[in-house]
Amino acid sequence: MNQATSLRSPSPSSSIDQPAVELTPVVEKLKTICGEHDIDPSLAVTATECLLRLRHTFIDNDHPREAKEDFRHLHGFQTLLDLLRKVAECYAPDRLAKEERKCLLALFKDTLAVLAEALKDHRGNKRYFAARVPGGGSAALEEALALLAQKVDCVQGDIEQFYGGILAAILCQETAASIFTTLDSRFRSAPVLLPSDLKAEVDRCVGTSETIEVADILGPFVRVWLSRTSASTSDHRILRLAVPACLCQLAMHSQRNITTLHATGVLSWILPLLVSDERLEQEKLLYRELARQLCTQGISNLEDAVFLYQKAHSCPKVSRLLVDVLKASKEPASIQFDLSLHGYCSLEFSTLGRSFPPATSSGYTLSVWARFDEFDSNTHTTIFGAFDPSQTCFLLAYLEKDTRNFILQTSIRGSRPSVRFKSMVFEPGRWYH
Repeated sequence: MNQATSLRSPSPSSSIDQPAVELTPVVEKLKTICGEHDIDPSLAVTATECLLRLRHTFIDNDHPREAKEDFRHLHGFQTLLDLLRKVAECYAPDRLAKEERKCLLALFKDTLAVLAEALKDHRGNKRYFAARVPGGGSAALEEALALLAQKVDCVQGDIEQFYGGILAAILCQETAASIFTTLDSRFRSAPVLLPSDLKAEVDRCVGTSETIEVADILGPFVRVWLSRTSASTSDHRILRLAVPACLCQLAMHSQRNITTLHATGVLSWILPLLVSDERLEQEKLLYRELARQLCTQGISNLEDAVFLYQKAHSCPKVSRLLVDVLKASKEPASIQFDLSLHGYCSLEFSTLGRSFPPATSSGYTLSVWARFDEFDSNTHTTIFGAFDPSQTCFLLAYLEKDTRNFILQTSIRGSRPSVRFKSMVFEPGRWYH
């Protein structure tokens, strides 16, 4: 083999390969920890340091997508699931002191945070987690959550920390981890606990703009929560209302969250609770509200529809819910452009299938039904735009940010580039054609 073919030219992706070099010893260290007999505080600190390095790599790396792929190739998902299982096995409320329990729960939370970050915005990792992890990633995660949920159920303070850590991972928002502890402290001495007060406090603690980032964790979380609260004999009166209150508020403030909750199958799981004699009336009130919000997306399971119609005959509150669902179903099918995540959202076509501007045909017609949920006073709201490569032929339709008048712009540099339609001021929440 001659020198020209034996020498490797520098790879342009050499900087991209760097995450694999950084991640390998970290993942191997976590594998070693999973093989230990027990996780003492010292080992927990070491594991936490490894998890922090992983999370910072996913967030701060110049090539986060490649870093997450390298993590997958290093069997990182299986390692995190093994660590979650190990922590759940090591947690023993009758043997460990309070600080040791809190240390393990913090490690559990940090592990979930890394798992969430590795899945966030990465379809390849989501597919791998769902189908390629031995036994199924969701099933393994749910098993670890169920094991620890059973153990923390009898420990006041630990159970709030446990479920708060899961919610923080779902939202990819570290500050949400303390929400259930905060709510418990806030309402512990309240003689009467009103769902409206809890929802207001949830908004204050979490905010009204949080988005469900990792639906892969949402499903196991809700299933474990419903299973434990059905089987548990513990009181936890605040937490039993706080979790559905959080889900209600997440759904209320974001159409994206409603879609995610609906797609996860939450509606099918909560419908039986609406007529359950084992649930407090305040609990059922919150779950009815959540069901009402989810039903705006339709009922995709025929058995759920049958259940609603059957129970509506004997339960007035379910009957009222069914009426609300039928009213909500009259909303037209639509595509939502959600600008809240990135500040922009659009449908873009690289080509129209024919030349633009049209040279031999009679042109194009655009017909739109549009509703504007909210206007941004700092920027124009674009409805449609089209242009040729040189932007000589240019068309832009938008709503002006200050006046909310419809503007039709047909030129960039012309003396009269646009036409303003002053007779119409667009209002939020109305359909326009």
